[in-house]
Amino acid sequence: MTSRAQATGASASITFNGKTVLISPLNDQDYGEFEVWMQQRFFAIIKVGVKDLSSADRQAVLIDAAKEMPYLTINSPKAQETMTCIDGAGRMFWMALRHKQPEITLEEVLEWITNEDNLDIALASLEHINPADPTKRAAAKTARKKASRKKTATASRQRNR
Repeated sequence: MTSRAQATGASASITFNGKTVLISPLNDQDYGEFEVWMQQRFFAIIKVGVKDLSSADRQAVLIDAAKEMPYLTINSPKAQETMTCIDGAGRMFWMALRHKQPEITLEEVLEWITNEDNLDIALASLEHINPADPTKRAAAKTARKKASRKKTATASRQRNR
């Protein structure tokens, strides 16, 4: 199957770590890979959270979590939320970069994207290359604003201590 990038040649250039690189549209394989990563991440977080429970309680929670995993799809609200966090946005951005620059590593992208300005650049670039449903874009923007406000409030409280 031909991806949108291959069919239209739609890519955009951005500055990443001081050099101009091309960001390509994500394809179905990328989205599938993101879903698998997101499901594994969800389950790993649950496993850490239940480690102090009794064996029976732990098993019940893990079974419930396993039942939820198939519903964590690229179009689910949880996916939209995950795409705006550092790990999720970084992974999506890396997948869009690796089509044209396979030498760029996920670790490089995650390090670069921890700067809030770079996170905004990455998210805007992804939106430009992979236009989403307007309601999802608005939800993602709201989630980013909330996260930014929370981060600012936390930093302010730490400075005032």
